[in-house]
Amino acid sequence: MENLAKLLGQLHLTHKSSISLAKTEPEYILAIAAQNQSEDNSSLIAATSSNYSIRLYNKTTLAGARQIQGHNNVITGISFGKEDPNILLSCSRDKTVKCWDLRCKPENEAQQFQGKTDVGFGSVDISCNDRLICAGTDVDFNKDAYLIFWDRRKAAFLGSYSESFDNEIVQVCFHPSKTDHVASGASDGLVCIFNLTETDEDDALITTLNTESFVARIGWCGVDNENIYCITDVDTYHSWDAFEGDLLKEVLDFKDKLKGEDSIDYLIDVILTEDNTQQIIAAGNKTGTIKLLDISSKRTEVISTLSKGHTEIVRCIYYNNKNGTLITGGEDSLLCLWSSDPVTTASSIQRKGKLKMKQTPSRKSQPYSR
Repeated sequence: MENLAKLLGQLHLTHKSSISLAKTEPEYILAIAAQNQSEDNSSLIAATSSNYSIRLYNKTTLAGARQIQGHNNVITGISFGKEDPNILLSCSRDKTVKCWDLRCKPENEAQQFQGKTDVGFGSVDISCNDRLICAGTDVDFNKDAYLIFWDRRKAAFLGSYSESFDNEIVQVCFHPSKTDHVASGASDGLVCIFNLTETDEDDALITTLNTESFVARIGWCGVDNENIYCITDVDTYHSWDAFEGDLLKEVLDFKDKLKGEDSIDYLIDVILTEDNTQQIIAAGNKTGTIKLLDISSKRTEVISTLSKGHTEIVRCIYYNNKNGTLITGGEDSLLCLWSSDPVTTASSIQRKGKLKMKQTPSRKSQPYSR
């Protein structure tokens, strides 16, 4: 934990990349995903924006690589393949889940998946062996939300669960090594763990955990990833034993603990040590400043403040344990790369001609709020 805190404390801004230079209607960056199998100079990250596009960037320089325009509504989730880094999944409010093969032309998806209900999707993930795809839906006209799963190899619908949810599913997250285990988080405050080998939902449901607030982020953590963490839209943090349901840690009062220069407005996500056993919380304020918080003791401590990168709310982060860099995306249309390495080049903003796609002036997109 000391090594991670020390490394994060040395981060500074090294690169910026803008997806839009429009001053009247910025394109929010909503989500980031990264290829994790390789760390060469061609390794990519993907970022979704509020104009329904996916943009690919070089992970080490933030240079724009290519653009995918494959949905006609807000893209709510993206995930790279765990074994094959050329696979990219996306899901959208347009009621589709699409699989892209980055070795092919970007305008044609390799596969498309649809559910058994006529509603949009809120999140998607792929299993550790790239065989199963799981997505969570919005609420349908019967006020039901569904966790739907497919066999990617056959593009075949396998099944769905709906009895465990009272509201839309905002995130699904496969276990890093258990191919059939998936966690889901919903706006009803519930985090549910399922074993997808079970066709009956009652048998499939392993654990139900209640945050009593809208779930914002979930993820696996702990030794052998036997725990689950969650942050909520009211800026609380929770972690449990995923399979026994025991509460391990809870922080409900970040804003009360952090005052003055250390004050925050919202939580962004969790940064894990390489062995997933310890966690740092990334938080932010409305001016774009990021605070990295150590919660390992009873006292919440700010270990680093990242400023002069963003000017608006930061929505998503990706931390690369292999080289100690942090990538952040926000409502100011910016991706920022933070590194502990000495600065060798000036921070660069990729220009409009390379990355900016055609605007739709009539669409003011606020796809979701905190």
